[in-house]
Amino acid sequence: MDSQAEVTGRYIVSMAESAGEVSPVFERKIRELLEEHGIKDPEADGWYSAEHFVEAVNRASEDIGSKTILEAGTQMGRDVPQPEEVDGPKDALAIADEAQQAAYRNASEERPAGGYKYEETGENSVRMGVTSKFPYPEEIAKGSIKGIVESTTSGSAAAVVISEVNANPDEMCAYEIEW
Repeated sequence: MDSQAEVTGRYIVSMAESAGEVSPVFERKIRELLEEHGIKDPEADGWYSAEHFVEAVNRASEDIGSKTILEAGTQMGRDVPQPEEVDGPKDALAIADEAQQAAYRNASEERPAGGYKYEETGENSVRMGVTSKFPYPEEIAKGSIKGIVESTTSGSAAAVVISEVNANPDEMCAYEIEW
Protein backbone atom coordinates (compact mmCIF):
# COMPACT_ATOMS: atom_id res chain seq x y z
CA MET A 1 0.00 0.00 0.00
CA ASP A 2 1.24 3.45 -0.92
CA SER A 3 2.49 5.01 2.32
CA GLN A 4 1.46 8.52 1.18
CA ALA A 5 -2.14 7.63 0.24
CA GLU A 6 -5.03 8.76 2.39
CA VAL A 7 -8.51 7.25 2.61
CA THR A 8 -11.72 9.09 3.35
CA GLY A 9 -13.03 8.77 6.89
CA ARG A 10 -16.50 7.92 5.53
CA TYR A 11 -15.56 4.25 5.15
CA ILE A 12 -13.59 4.09 8.39
CA VAL A 13 -16.62 5.34 10.32
CA SER A 14 -18.86 2.90 8.36
CA MET A 15 -16.66 0.01 9.36
CA ALA A 16 -16.69 0.86 13.07
CA GLU A 17 -20.43 1.52 13.17
CA SER A 18 -21.31 -1.65 11.26
CA ALA A 19 -19.25 -3.71 13.69
CA GLY A 20 -21.37 -2.18 16.46
CA GLU A 21 -24.50 -3.48 14.75
CA VAL A 22 -23.07 -7.00 15.01
CA SER A 23 -21.93 -6.53 18.60
CA PRO A 24 -20.79 -3.66 20.86
CA VAL A 25 -17.76 -5.81 21.67
CA PHE A 26 -16.81 -5.93 17.99
CA GLU A 27 -17.19 -2.17 17.61
CA ARG A 28 -14.92 -1.62 20.59
CA LYS A 29 -12.38 -4.05 19.11
CA ILE A 30 -12.47 -2.29 15.71
CA ARG A 31 -12.00 1.11 17.34
CA GLU A 32 -9.09 -0.29 19.40
CA LEU A 33 -7.46 -1.70 16.25
CA LEU A 34 -7.93 1.60 14.42
CA GLU A 35 -6.36 3.46 17.34
CA GLU A 36 -3.45 0.98 17.48
CA HIS A 37 -2.86 1.89 13.84
CA GLY A 38 -2.94 5.65 14.45
CA ILE A 39 -6.59 6.33 13.60
CA LYS A 40 -8.27 7.73 16.69
CA ASP A 41 -11.84 9.07 16.67
CA PRO A 42 -12.24 9.09 12.88
CA GLU A 43 -14.66 11.55 11.32
CA ALA A 44 -16.55 10.90 8.08
CA ASP A 45 -15.19 14.03 6.42
CA GLY A 46 -11.58 13.44 7.53
CA TRP A 47 -8.71 11.82 5.64
CA TYR A 48 -6.49 9.15 7.21
CA SER A 49 -3.49 7.01 6.34
CA ALA A 50 -4.69 4.37 3.90
CA GLU A 51 -1.76 2.16 4.85
CA HIS A 52 -2.81 2.21 8.51
CA PHE A 53 -6.45 1.57 7.64
CA VAL A 54 -5.52 -1.42 5.47
CA GLU A 55 -3.42 -2.83 8.33
CA ALA A 56 -6.30 -2.35 10.79
CA VAL A 57 -8.86 -3.97 8.46
CA ASN A 58 -6.63 -6.97 7.78
CA ARG A 59 -5.95 -7.38 11.49
CA ALA A 60 -9.68 -7.10 12.24
CA SER A 61 -10.36 -9.83 9.71
CA GLU A 62 -7.92 -12.11 11.52
CA ASP A 63 -9.13 -11.21 15.03
CA ILE A 64 -12.88 -10.78 14.58
CA GLY A 65 -13.67 -12.92 11.57
CA SER A 66 -15.07 -12.76 8.08
CA LYS A 67 -18.76 -12.29 8.97
CA THR A 68 -18.11 -8.97 10.72
CA ILE A 69 -15.80 -7.86 7.90
CA LEU A 70 -18.48 -8.78 5.32
CA GLU A 71 -20.99 -6.64 7.26
CA ALA A 72 -18.47 -3.79 7.39
CA GLY A 73 -18.00 -4.00 3.63
CA THR A 74 -21.77 -4.03 3.13
CA GLN A 75 -22.16 -0.84 5.15
CA MET A 76 -19.27 0.76 3.28
CA GLY A 77 -21.07 -0.06 0.01
CA ARG A 78 -24.31 1.44 1.28
CA ASP A 79 -22.40 4.62 2.14
CA VAL A 80 -20.92 5.10 -1.34
CA PRO A 81 -22.26 8.45 -2.60
CA GLN A 82 -24.32 7.90 -5.74
CA PRO A 83 -24.58 10.62 -8.38
CA GLU A 84 -28.09 11.82 -9.17
CA GLU A 85 -28.02 10.13 -12.59
CA VAL A 86 -27.57 6.66 -11.08
CA ASP A 87 -30.74 4.71 -11.78
CA GLY A 88 -30.41 1.32 -10.13
CA PRO A 89 -27.73 -1.21 -9.28
CA LYS A 90 -26.36 -1.62 -12.80
CA ASP A 91 -25.54 2.10 -13.03
CA ALA A 92 -24.07 2.12 -9.52
CA LEU A 93 -21.89 -0.93 -10.11
CA ALA A 94 -20.71 0.50 -13.44
CA ILE A 95 -19.15 3.41 -11.55
CA ALA A 96 -17.98 1.43 -8.48
CA ASP A 97 -14.39 1.73 -9.65
CA GLU A 98 -14.70 5.53 -9.86
CA ALA A 99 -16.04 5.58 -6.29
CA GLN A 100 -13.13 3.37 -5.18
CA GLN A 101 -10.63 5.78 -6.73
CA ALA A 102 -12.38 8.84 -5.23
CA ALA A 103 -12.01 7.34 -1.74
CA TYR A 104 -8.22 7.87 -1.90
CA ARG A 105 -6.01 10.92 -2.33
CA ASN A 106 -2.37 12.01 -2.15
CA ALA A 107 -1.09 8.73 -3.52
CA SER A 108 2.30 8.58 -5.17
CA GLU A 109 1.04 5.84 -7.47
CA GLU A 110 -2.07 5.42 -9.57
CA ARG A 111 -4.90 3.28 -8.13
CA PRO A 112 -3.31 2.79 -4.68
CA ALA A 113 -6.01 0.38 -3.50
CA GLY A 114 -6.82 -1.48 -6.70
CA GLY A 115 -10.32 -1.31 -8.04
CA TYR A 116 -13.27 -2.99 -9.69
CA LYS A 117 -13.88 -4.28 -13.20
CA TYR A 118 -17.48 -4.23 -14.44
CA GLU A 119 -19.06 -6.48 -17.07
CA GLU A 120 -22.76 -6.55 -17.85
CA THR A 121 -23.99 -10.16 -18.08
CA GLY A 122 -27.78 -9.79 -18.23
CA GLU A 123 -30.73 -7.48 -17.64
CA ASN A 124 -30.42 -7.82 -13.85
CA SER A 125 -26.91 -9.19 -13.49
CA VAL A 126 -23.28 -8.14 -13.77
CA ARG A 127 -19.85 -9.62 -13.18
CA MET A 128 -17.57 -7.64 -10.91
CA GLY A 129 -13.86 -8.39 -10.79
CA VAL A 130 -11.74 -7.10 -7.92
CA THR A 131 -8.26 -6.24 -9.13
CA SER A 132 -5.28 -8.05 -7.65
CA LYS A 133 -3.94 -4.82 -6.10
CA PHE A 134 -6.98 -4.57 -3.78
CA PRO A 135 -5.34 -4.63 -0.32
CA TYR A 136 -8.35 -5.59 1.80
CA PRO A 137 -9.86 -9.00 2.55
CA GLU A 138 -12.22 -10.34 -0.12
CA GLU A 139 -15.14 -9.92 2.30
CA ILE A 140 -14.74 -6.13 2.11
CA ALA A 141 -15.11 -6.25 -1.68
CA LYS A 142 -18.03 -8.69 -1.62
CA GLY A 143 -19.77 -6.68 1.09
CA SER A 144 -19.19 -3.39 -0.73
CA ILE A 145 -20.73 -4.78 -3.89
CA LYS A 146 -23.70 -6.10 -1.91
CA GLY A 147 -24.17 -2.75 -0.15
CA ILE A 148 -24.08 -0.82 -3.42
CA VAL A 149 -26.77 -3.10 -4.89
CA GLU A 150 -28.92 -2.92 -1.75
CA SER A 151 -28.73 0.87 -1.64
CA THR A 152 -29.85 1.20 -5.26
CA THR A 153 -32.47 -1.55 -5.46
CA SER A 154 -36.10 -0.76 -4.82
CA GLY A 155 -36.90 -4.40 -4.03
CA SER A 156 -35.88 -6.58 -1.13
CA ALA A 157 -32.20 -6.87 -0.31
CA ALA A 158 -32.83 -10.60 0.15
CA ALA A 159 -33.26 -10.76 -3.63
CA VAL A 160 -29.56 -9.93 -4.14
CA VAL A 161 -27.54 -13.04 -5.01
CA ILE A 162 -23.75 -12.86 -5.12
CA SER A 163 -21.87 -15.90 -6.40
CA GLU A 164 -18.12 -16.27 -6.57
CA VAL A 165 -16.89 -16.94 -10.12
CA ASN A 166 -13.48 -17.59 -11.63
CA ALA A 167 -11.19 -14.59 -11.37
CA ASN A 168 -9.16 -13.39 -14.34
CA PRO A 169 -5.34 -13.37 -13.97
CA ASP A 170 -5.34 -9.68 -12.95
CA GLU A 171 -8.08 -10.17 -10.32
CA MET A 172 -7.94 -11.42 -6.73
CA CYS A 173 -11.60 -12.49 -6.88
CA ALA A 174 -14.72 -12.04 -8.98
CA TYR A 175 -18.47 -12.23 -8.43
CA GLU A 176 -21.65 -12.64 -10.44
CA ILE A 177 -24.31 -10.38 -8.95
CA GLU A 178 -28.02 -10.86 -9.64
CA TRP A 179 -30.99 -8.92 -8.37
